[in-house]
Amino acid sequence: MADSHNKCLIVGPSNLYLPLLVQLKKTASHVIAVDGGGNGIYKSGFKPDYMIGDWDSISQEAKEYFMSQEIPSQTFPVEKDLSDLEIAIQYAWRKGHRNFIFTGFLGGRISHELFNIEVLKKLKKRGCRVSLRERKARLEFLQA
Repeated sequence: MADSHNKCLIVGPSNLYLPLLVQLKKTASHVIAVDGGGNGIYKSGFKPDYMIGDWDSISQEAKEYFMSQEIPSQTFPVEKDLSDLEIAIQYAWRKGHRNFIFTGFLGGRISHELFNIEVLKKLKKRGCRVSLRERKARLEFLQA
């Protein structure tokens, strides 16, 4: 089980700022690529510990590279009851993580952004530390 101080970095596909991604990676004990989040990780030159997605937004080049490196992954159908983000959180929760940093989840469609923020609010209500970091935004989720 992961220590509550260990940070799990979950990387999404939207508007990744690579210098921030590299900085956040240095603070994380575990990195999960959520589908197209693997593109930014690939471009940054490091490897995730785990990959989750339906692979509708990752480049073929990045996907093939991570497969050749035998990065553990889980594939899900495009049509499913949970988002790739929710599936990644469930995986990290099962691994014992309770301290989360997210990047790559803002800057896309507003409907996706609002949904992602709601998902992170629910995670905070479960007693986790939750931080959303983007190039021009930082959201620290506090208890109500």
